Amino acid sequence: MKILQINSLPLRDAFIKGEDEVVDRLLREISKQNYLSRKVYIFHVLNSAVAQNFNQQYLQITFSQSIKDNLNFERIIFQRQSDGSIIITLHCYYISNIIEIETDNIVKSLITIFVNYQNFLDLFAQARLIDKMDWRASQSLNNLLSKDLQWSSINKIGFCGDWFDLNSFGGLETAMNSSIRLAKLINWD
Repeated sequence: MKILQINSLPLRDAFIKGEDEVVDRLLREISKQNYLSRKVYIFHVLNSAVAQNFNQQYLQITFSQSIKDNLNFERIIFQRQSDGSIIITLHCYYISNIIEIETDNIVKSLITIFVNYQNFLDLFAQARLIDKMDWRASQSLNNLLSKDLQWSSINKIGFCGDWFDLNSFGGLETAMNSSIRLAKLINWD
């Protein structure tokens, strides 16, 4: 609810409390989970000599744990556009509240991180913030849900995502395995 910025889950409104134990348990259990929230800052560098000197079409860099811990920077993506300009997307993550970072502070931090790489410094000097985005998706940090809560035979409703305990490694693998498992549950029922 915090991620969606709503006061009640539409799912709770759609199912009468007490008529489907799977749905009721699922809703109780997800309220106990903590999530990793993300914010994305999108910068643009015009097609210029600086952009032309950057030799990558697409480059993604994942930051070290110390940078993640100190700055909340998770990864940065550089992507050349069809007009020759470059989009720089900085992904930040937060365990509790999403923090708004001033653009000047972002650029100063990136300059400190990339201090030994002039081509990046040149890009950051010309980068202009064009948008910010709060991700409405999340990644569970604890209290993963039991897989028996993935499908309700009573209401023929299923759930998938990285918030189920499927003994997988990492959120993406868990989400994929959850989708595959849900497809099988639908076919069996």
